[in-house]
Amino acid sequence: MRLSPLYEEGNFYKGNLHSHTTRSDGKLTPDESVAAFKAHGYDFLALTEHNRYTRFEQYNTKDFITIQGVEGDVYLKDGQWRVYHFIFLPTGERGFTPTKPMLSHDDVMDNPTLDTMDDIQAYIDDMRDRGYMTMINHPHWSTLEYDDILPLKNLFGVEILNFCSWYTENMGESNVLWDALLRRGMKIWGTATDDNHNWHPIDSQYCDSFGGYIQVKAKELSEQAICQAIWDGSFYASTGPEIYDYYVEDGIFHIKCSPVKRICVNGQTREYQAVIAKDESQPVTEYSVKLYDWQTYVRAECFGFDGRKAYTNPIYLK
Repeated sequence: MRLSPLYEEGNFYKGNLHSHTTRSDGKLTPDESVAAFKAHGYDFLALTEHNRYTRFEQYNTKDFITIQGVEGDVYLKDGQWRVYHFIFLPTGERGFTPTKPMLSHDDVMDNPTLDTMDDIQAYIDDMRDRGYMTMINHPHWSTLEYDDILPLKNLFGVEILNFCSWYTENMGESNVLWDALLRRGMKIWGTATDDNHNWHPIDSQYCDSFGGYIQVKAKELSEQAICQAIWDGSFYASTGPEIYDYYVEDGIFHIKCSPVKRICVNGQTREYQAVIAKDESQPVTEYSVKLYDWQTYVRAECFGFDGRKAYTNPIYLK
């Protein structure tokens, strides 16, 4: 039996799930942001302002769409550095019927200060009841530990690469925390985003756009199809390399990708395995490795010669 979260049929669509414009604390207008991402080969973009819900269907064409969404900011009453930021997108949860109305364009959400994990869970659940799925943002930047996330329910994903935080503050990569969650049984997908604010020009060395994205394998380019595929995990996260396919069949993990320096296969213990290219003239483009009987999940990271990476989602084995 073949196991993979990637759909067998469909096309890959490149998109950014986390971005800001002048509607909150970004520098580019929505017009400018959409134009910039289209020019850089993106197929979809979620404009996710801080605590301001927006819809921009007027930008949708047959080859580019926007995803409605919002970033909700939660702070803790004890004055710690820890914060919780969440992206809310239209849910792809199968068989779920919302019980509350969705937000309207330009609705401003509360910026709550909460006491307990139960309070934070209630905040997430309220948005689920309105028809939204939830991603937790930049846990490293937010100074969150795995046990600050593990009790939470109804999260579809965690930002394992937040390009803005990674590139400008060295606090944007959270793949170690992701493994900690997976080892403890939390089923959660890993995303890469920009979280771009564009406080510096796009041609500047400080530009925080076009560095972290996902490639979604979906049946068509529509908001419903993209969100459904994201919910199902039919995507991979990247800062550069491409992943063409990955799956487990007959106890063997297989992956095919664009030419890279190395591919590392990870699991919940130290059963890690890798293939490494000798040099750029003999790059690695695929890898197959037999899994151990005790593995509960497997995922891979592909490292380009330029240091950029791509991350598969986990394949759950048990």
